[in-house]
Amino acid sequence: MERRLAAIMAADIAGYSRLMGDDESGTLVALKLHLKELIDPEIDRNNGRVVKLMGDGFLAEFPSAVNALLCAVEIQRGLSERNLGVPKTRQISYRIGINVGDVIVDGDDIHGDGVNIASRLEALAEPGTICVSASVYDQVKNKVQQSFEDLGNQSVKNISEPVHVYRVLTEPGAKPVEKKLRWLSKTGFVGATAVMLTLFFVIGAIFLWQQTSGIAPPTERGVESLAPTKAATQTEPTSIAVLPFANRSKMEDQAFFAGGMTDDLITELTKIAGLIVIARDSSFNFRDSSPNFQEIGQKLNARYLLQGSVRRSSDRVRINVSLVDAPSGSLVWGERYDGELADVFDLQDKITKNIVTALSLELEHKEHGQIDREQPANLAAYEEFLKGRDKFLRFSKDDTFSSRVHLKKAIELDPNFAHAYAILAWNYVFEYINGWSVATERTLEQARALADEAISLNPRLPFSYFVKGMVYRERFQFAEAVEEAKKAIEIDPSYANAYVLLATVLYYTGRPEDGLKMISKAERLNPLHPSNYPYHKGQALFILERYKEAAEAFKKGLEQNPTSQRLRVWLAATYAQLGRQDDAEWEADQILLEDPDFKVSKISHVFPFKDEKDLGRFKAALSKVGFDGRW
Repeated sequence: MERRLAAIMAADIAGYSRLMGDDESGTLVALKLHLKELIDPEIDRNNGRVVKLMGDGFLAEFPSAVNALLCAVEIQRGLSERNLGVPKTRQISYRIGINVGDVIVDGDDIHGDGVNIASRLEALAEPGTICVSASVYDQVKNKVQQSFEDLGNQSVKNISEPVHVYRVLTEPGAKPVEKKLRWLSKTGFVGATAVMLTLFFVIGAIFLWQQTSGIAPPTERGVESLAPTKAATQTEPTSIAVLPFANRSKMEDQAFFAGGMTDDLITELTKIAGLIVIARDSSFNFRDSSPNFQEIGQKLNARYLLQGSVRRSSDRVRINVSLVDAPSGSLVWGERYDGELADVFDLQDKITKNIVTALSLELEHKEHGQIDREQPANLAAYEEFLKGRDKFLRFSKDDTFSSRVHLKKAIELDPNFAHAYAILAWNYVFEYINGWSVATERTLEQARALADEAISLNPRLPFSYFVKGMVYRERFQFAEAVEEAKKAIEIDPSYANAYVLLATVLYYTGRPEDGLKMISKAERLNPLHPSNYPYHKGQALFILERYKEAAEAFKKGLEQNPTSQRLRVWLAATYAQLGRQDDAEWEADQILLEDPDFKVSKISHVFPFKDEKDLGRFKAALSKVGFDGRW
């Protein structure tokens, strides 16, 4: 029988049965995301391993108490961040217990009192907290920044001796809360009895008043009685997702117009200080979905949903909009707008301002200001822009090139149309990073010039700076790229793509861990993100030599975009590093089947690694699958 000393972490979800009873599928999706994106990576980062998953919890083993504690602290911090903006009734919180003790090894499983004590410590912990045994405390007390609250000896189930327990104060420098309500020991039995009788009298009086006044007790009231108070809602960030507006026009080819209205409203709402606006990549996943508001709100991590429809007939337009509270599914505000097609920009402004008014409880301390918008000189330019943007945002090679016809026409009709310049600049960068450009430097220069023109015409467009930052990144001008990304975020703190840009610059310059943190921020703002998010995440993980996680990221990206050469190339390299030669060669064969003349040099110029060792490891991996002569 093999034995060893180990640090054991036991964790489970508080209120799991209630969460599953309220929303089984939503809870499972959230749980899987937490495990995949936060818990598993943190355990791996701290040299631990997951021993087993147990429904609503897990058991993990670490080589040291310090590793286990640091991992637990980061898990609790990460969950706290992820719960921001999520209704309290839907938040997932873990209790965590850690013990150091002797364990019996049974294959991949472990048993014994060392494990049992960790489980009992977990049961003693409050939701969102960590309890550790004295054996853990003794090993970590001078090695970590965290403080501890001594909870004394605790009797726990099926353990013969009391366990000395400490609660971890996860924030460095935090102080234990004084226990001021130990009134039972101070007042004695008689005093305690008097207090209890008084409480019973007060509760009985309240109940009698409710019965005689005709007011039902809280358990019999509707959802309204559970609504948060004004003070409570102000502590939570306000998040909104704009769902794709339905096209109610008789002409099917007007779908681009309805999509354009959605995009423009997303852009306008990002100008409201402090309002978190979910990225269009995520909200457009629900273009053809039936409105299950609770489910959509959970998937997008959005408190409010804006939905609507557009009907265009000749020179008239009708817009129906409604603002929904996602957790309850109740209507907050709704309105119909009719007007001339030429007045469509004024109608959009009215919608945006009415949303601000409808959310006044949450936004009353924020600086509303005026909703300033760029209005094209004529409707024809706006229509060409909408057609071009709609095509480009499909992100295929053919659509990328064909969309330019419309975008250039929009600029021709209105030379001061900043939005059109910005999207066209992005279009050229997209051509470059996908290896479709014949004259690569000229393509980048066109993108930079167009971005500069957009900024000069309208300095409040975040994606103009985002595009310019990408140009700098591809030219190895990393400091300039960071500055442009920061400008975009300053204008729109919800702009997920700017965080992705920052992430790539960080890992290209040898800071992959920091890059992963930026990717995580982007994923929270754009939860149903496109394939470039897992692509960049996979690159950072590859640099860190976390090849198993990198492979999962690249595979996820390929599920979203099966035609991506760059994703398949990196997956082949990752499989090679994992020793999965057959899988690596299969991916390489797929690339050559689709493009017999493929050369890695065709796309390698968009991997601007500052450290040649990082790019060298990638090249060495590809040499294992026969790509030596294809640079």
